[in-house]
Amino acid sequence: MEVTFTKAKFSSRVFSFMVDLFLMIVTALGLVIGFRYLFGGMPFYQNASNKIKEIEMASHLYYKDEKGDTTILCDHYKPENEEQCEQYNPQLNQALSDFYRDSFFFNQSDSESGYTLYIKQRMDTGLFIYTDDSHTDVAPKDDVKASELYQTYTSLMKHQAVSYIAQNVDYINSARTLNLTFIFLILVLPISISVIIYEFIIPLIFKRGRKTIGKYLFKLGVVDQKGLSPSFARFFARFILFYLVEIMLSIVAFLIPFIVSVSMFFFTKNNQTFHDYIAGTYVVNCESSRIFMNKEEYTKAKQD
Repeated sequence: MEVTFTKAKFSSRVFSFMVDLFLMIVTALGLVIGFRYLFGGMPFYQNASNKIKEIEMASHLYYKDEKGDTTILCDHYKPENEEQCEQYNPQLNQALSDFYRDSFFFNQSDSESGYTLYIKQRMDTGLFIYTDDSHTDVAPKDDVKASELYQTYTSLMKHQAVSYIAQNVDYINSARTLNLTFIFLILVLPISISVIIYEFIIPLIFKRGRKTIGKYLFKLGVVDQKGLSPSFARFFARFILFYLVEIMLSIVAFLIPFIVSVSMFFFTKNNQTFHDYIAGTYVVNCESSRIFMNKEEYTKAKQD
């Protein structure tokens, strides 16, 4: 047996998808905010965050405000004129000198590390000269403007010194904890829950045609190759393809699977997306046609 349906209008498919996408985005954003608050207050997250701040403050390169947030010194000062640059330059230089002299971050016995490295970095800018014949320290040239010197210290602090902080083992482990928590618990988990709610749980409720809210509003439904409502096994396989390939894989594969699926929707004869094509399902217009759950229901309805 085969049950025939009218092909779903292109516009209905698009608007249906936009409704479902909007609902998923709003739900995911709400969950992200909630999970950020939830996991952000847990001991493992707080310990990692505090460890990073502790290491930053130990480097002498950061400023901690009354809220406990850290800001790199060059961004904290924000001079507006030459006089302020002249005022802050010695503080930046002292902070950098203390950092490079700290054995917690540098092997001071290495002739190319520690304060010797800082001397080299300043000399490479072309704005400094050696203060003695033994090359143990440097000073700015007389014709260097205070603002130019401030920008140099800022560049050395942001682009070079900070990179050495990030090489600290404790810093690496703490940053990994924060990053993995954000990616998997604060980002991926809300997206997953949102997709499961709107693309799996709701179609289980509207099981005749496995309708999402968008499909329900625009009188669309999903059928198998016989024109019947997909069985749970087929629907589950369809959802897994959509979730794992078109959503999860797209996150790490630069949206390529999602783009391929959308392209299939535009260019295949029956406007099948990737998950519909592989699962053998079709999105149809059911405004004037009933979707039957199985062959027996169809046979009985035909007899009646």
